[in-house]
Amino acid sequence: MACDWRELDEGDRKATCHAGLYTVPALIAEAEASGASVDAMLRALTIGYEVAARFARGFHFRTPVLHPHASVAATCVLGHAGAEAFAGSTLSDAVIGGVRDRVSMTRFAPEQAWPLDRPARVTLELEDGTRLSGECLSARGGPDRPFSTAEILAKIAKITAPVYPAMAGVAQRLIALDPETTARSWRDLVTEIAGAAVR
Repeated sequence: MACDWRELDEGDRKATCHAGLYTVPALIAEAEASGASVDAMLRALTIGYEVAARFARGFHFRTPVLHPHASVAATCVLGHAGAEAFAGSTLSDAVIGGVRDRVSMTRFAPEQAWPLDRPARVTLELEDGTRLSGECLSARGGPDRPFSTAEILAKIAKITAPVYPAMAGVAQRLIALDPETTARSWRDLVTEIAGAAVR
């Protein structure tokens, strides 16, 4: 869940892994040590994802892969699984904790072919015995149902604005591969994003 909070939970469907969990922290550490430009980091990031994904594709899990995240309970209570669902106060909320303790997960059947290979079916049983069910064969964010650039930038802005208001602008320039921005060092960009906090 720490990786969810840091926005690194970006699973690769075919590889059944989160390559960013391994690639991004190592890349940032190396960039800070060597003073590499953002352009060099982007090239290294692409290679890092490829290496991690290839390793993961060659691994066959002996048991079904399940992610019993607390976000299931938070979504039931809050109606969404946005950034607020992972705040410290939310994770310690007694109502969400009570729902979380009642969540059980089983493997989806029948097994689906790509790109519908990570489906979900949710069934809620109310106190009066009523059962409500919903199904999603393919969540947003994959190649078959991608987010637009505007949607991604809006999410970045919503998550970072309270603490790092400059982040959205920097992210927009990076996504656009602005040459002046990508030529700068990672430390320079972090300083712009965080301001005096990192000086």
